[in-house]
Amino acid sequence: MSSQTAAAITKKCIGDIAIPTQGGGLVKRKLIGLITANPEAVYQQHVMEGVFSQCVKYGYDVAVFAPLMQACSDFESYLNGEVRIFDLIDFDRLDGVFVATISLAEANTEWVRDRVAELIKEKCSKPVVAFDLPLGDLPAAASVDDAPSFEKITAHLIDNCGRRNIYYLGGQADAEVTHRRLRGIRNELERRGMELRDDHIFYGNFWYNGGEELAEKIISGEVPMPDAVICANDHMAIGLVNKLLKNGINVPRQISVTGFDATHEAALNELSITTYIPDISMAAAEGINILARQIDPDAEIIPALPSEENGLRVCASCGGKENITYIRKRLYDSLFNVTFNPYDLDQFDDVNIGRWLDSYMLEKLTRAADPEECLREIGETDYLLKPYKDFYLCLNENWLTALPNESFSRRMKNVIHSRSFSDFDEVEKNRFCSDSRAELFDVKLLHPEIDREHDEPLVYYFSSIHFLETLLGYAVLVCPLAQKKRIGIVYRNWVRNVNSALEMTRVRTKLTMYSEFDAMTGLMNRRGMEHRLKGMLGKSPMMFACVLDMDGLKYINDNFGHAEGDNAIIELAHAARSITMPGEICIRAGGDEFFILGSGTYTPQELEERLLSFLDVLNKYNETSGKPYNVMASAGFALGNADTTDAVEKLLHDADTKMYDQKVEHKRQRKN
Repeated sequence: MSSQTAAAITKKCIGDIAIPTQGGGLVKRKLIGLITANPEAVYQQHVMEGVFSQCVKYGYDVAVFAPLMQACSDFESYLNGEVRIFDLIDFDRLDGVFVATISLAEANTEWVRDRVAELIKEKCSKPVVAFDLPLGDLPAAASVDDAPSFEKITAHLIDNCGRRNIYYLGGQADAEVTHRRLRGIRNELERRGMELRDDHIFYGNFWYNGGEELAEKIISGEVPMPDAVICANDHMAIGLVNKLLKNGINVPRQISVTGFDATHEAALNELSITTYIPDISMAAAEGINILARQIDPDAEIIPALPSEENGLRVCASCGGKENITYIRKRLYDSLFNVTFNPYDLDQFDDVNIGRWLDSYMLEKLTRAADPEECLREIGETDYLLKPYKDFYLCLNENWLTALPNESFSRRMKNVIHSRSFSDFDEVEKNRFCSDSRAELFDVKLLHPEIDREHDEPLVYYFSSIHFLETLLGYAVLVCPLAQKKRIGIVYRNWVRNVNSALEMTRVRTKLTMYSEFDAMTGLMNRRGMEHRLKGMLGKSPMMFACVLDMDGLKYINDNFGHAEGDNAIIELAHAARSITMPGEICIRAGGDEFFILGSGTYTPQELEERLLSFLDVLNKYNETSGKPYNVMASAGFALGNADTTDAVEKLLHDADTKMYDQKVEHKRQRKN
């Protein structure tokens, strides 16, 4: 442990365990990177519970990098955008890395896992713990010892369900976890003088179709019907049970089936699945101990504590007495329509999916007319993220024009920063939302706040902000590491809405550009002028109007071609833009005519000087262009009070008259 950290950490005892606590105020902490996918899933929640609880004891921070969907999703273009969050990781900023490998390779879909393995192999020099399954060349340094759990499942089927002819459906044949679970079944059978024959062992893929394939063999008679099937996980058990039931085989009367992992899907299946809650969190905590030995050699290693929730959960699929309390809890955790009670103050920090649905978030976001309004609307939905400490939305510098498959920009814009608050009167003090005033920072920092000292361990959840394969940036949700509530289905869908709203804003901005801006010069057209003029009128009693018109465009077109004529128009637009001040608007009014409009305090002398600057820009171009023609223009300006569009039109008419007088003078000079 570093001397700085050691000086700031004291110890207090909880039971027999010495737990570091912060006794010296603000501390610069070590940062552990947790790489996973679909963090709302039950398995991943247990992993985070173990990682977070152990890191709290050591005083570490955690940065979670996770696609917010399953790695086996068939929505490939969306998944491609989600996994781009791994490209953000700068391993030099981390002290150690923990990879929940199982979450990266579901249903035989291994490309996400392989991508992470390659990334770590090429760019990571820090200690890495692969959890539960190997990662590329890295063996699984920590894993759940499933054998005792499967011993208990086997004993339950024999003692409580009267089953003796038992099959085992494992995952992939080469997966270590498949054989650990098989070992537990064999251990229990051998203690009873029984055996599990080799032809009663089948291999699947830890996914629904693995169970369906075994069901088809039983239904067809390819394999004899057993008394029971112990599945290596819930998803295969669900696939097996539902396929058997659809084909007239009674579960559990004819066949008992058990799963493993205690997923929501198992509890909420039409026939609930008997399952087992493994102590994943304790095993994950041991993985952090492995990292601690490497990154903090002098630290006292703190034992991981077992979870209070692990154990067998009997449901309908085995024929035992159904655990109603367990099913009710899983059902409540999965409810999509829990009405928010505004009179219960405790619920303000307990946002569930029902409250998210009732927020009409997407409708509010999609009504935004421009990027600034969109970001304000996003900021106003930050209460749906509670409880949290800080939230940041970091967008690519070019997010409005980003193209598919581009990377994170070198400089990121921190367009939203929301700080958690309890008093609604304090909202504006705790929220920043702006694209035009956003702080820029180097993407390698991950975020400027991450290196600041703080008085408690924190978790930083990093999520990709994208629309399909177009990367727009990333979100950072910061929470106290000891906080029980972690990101889940509400956060995933909140981010999805943000993704869609930002894309709609991008589309609207492009349409506005097409309708209100001139494609050749990038200046506003007359429609854009009318739109912007509404916001300018009445801000100041005085307005100024300038009219610029090219001299000799027909001569250039006739003698050198229309491409050269277009070039001359573009150069004239550049010169006009060069004398347009902040707050003013520069317009291509049509053909070779341009306007500049502004409101404020002006003097005729100042405007004369600006017109001289305009001519100077053209003269410098003509001297260096090498073109066989000169780009020239006539100009006129007018000053006056203008608080209506009619008054502005009169100013433009007066400026146009002066411009025409100058054009006549220019023609006379050329003739002479």
